Amino acid sequence: MKSTLVILSLVLLGASLAVGQPTSSETGQKSKEEQEVLQREQEWNEAYKNRDEEALKRILADEFIFTDDEGQVYNKAQYIDAATQVIKVEAYSLDDIAIRVYDNTGILTVRGTYKMTINGKEAGGVFRSTDIFLKRQGSWQAVASQDTRAWRVVPPLLSLRTLPTTDCRN
Repeated sequence: MKSTLVILSLVLLGASLAVGQPTSSETGQKSKEEQEVLQREQEWNEAYKNRDEEALKRILADEFIFTDDEGQVYNKAQYIDAATQVIKVEAYSLDDIAIRVYDNTGILTVRGTYKMTINGKEAGGVFRSTDIFLKRQGSWQAVASQDTRAWRVVPPLLSLRTLPTTDCRN
């Protein structure tokens, strides 16, 4: 009986230690998969800036779907056409990057600041993006992306507490 209690105690101690270990994202260390997803994101942004159609075709999956900050939805061909013909990026920077990898799926959130034009008109600004990648045949491809324009910077959660509530059913 005593040996059973000792074994059970050791198992529970080991399980509690394992559960309490921080993930690679929490410690600031990135796993190999997280590093690969980050590299693919950087390659994508460079291809976008340089209007590199071949790189975009390689990075984006055939079923890729993009939702812009106005709610417009684009498939892969439409996105590449816009990126190579209509949008001109002069400069960009990425920060506040978070990456999660689950098996063959990578989810990356990022804040990007862009100096760019669309059809010759200023369209730059700060955007929050969520990009979803799948690993296929050893390579990460983007399958979905959504951008939200960050109109103003508000401290997290503070904005939720101070915004008035509205009944949307009326």
